[in-house]
Amino acid sequence: MIQHIKCDIFESGADVILHQVNCQGAMNSGIAKQVREKFPVVFNAYNTLCSIKDNKSELLGTAQFIRVDEGGYAG
Repeated sequence: MIQHIKCDIFESGADVILHQVNCQGAMNSGIAKQVREKFPVVFNAYNTLCSIKDNKSELLGTAQFIRVDEGGYAG
């Protein structure tokens, strides 16, 4: 069941946060920028993934799972 909750996603108490990004390796605006600032390890892993592919279309449909702790570091 889908439940809609209006709140700060980082204060939601959720065990998992899913966020869709593009294949450009930037995360410079919107919620992507907030994720980048709060969880630097997420940006680093995402940027690494984007940089290993010359043909960015190969990344379409790719899911990257990154575990982080409260301080934004790999957990």
